[in-house]
Amino acid sequence: MLIKKPGTFTGWIDPKKNPFAFKEGSNVKWIEFVLNGEHAVIISEGKTLSVIMNHNTDRQLLVFQTSIDFDLSTKHQIGVTWSVESISLYFDGQLQQEISAEDLR
Repeated sequence: MLIKKPGTFTGWIDPKKNPFAFKEGSNVKWIEFVLNGEHAVIISEGKTLSVIMNHNTDRQLLVFQTSIDFDLSTKHQIGVTWSVESISLYFDGQLQQEISAEDLR
């Protein structure tokens, strides 16, 4: 995928608002945002956190999927940054995953 313009998105996940969110079998859409002009979402399925572009469409693309050990007593900051070189996922300020922008196809 050609990244047209660099960008950053940050948002918060608050387990107190949904105490069952990180239990096995629970699916929660936390955040919606625009990544490179495309609709993107951050969802959790149990303890798996995913960033998906064009969710539930024929153009759906999984950008990241990682297992997170969530502290259920506090809010967590999620960040996604993108540039012409790479796309990165941050959880509470710590880099979780990074991929080359060329790998997004």
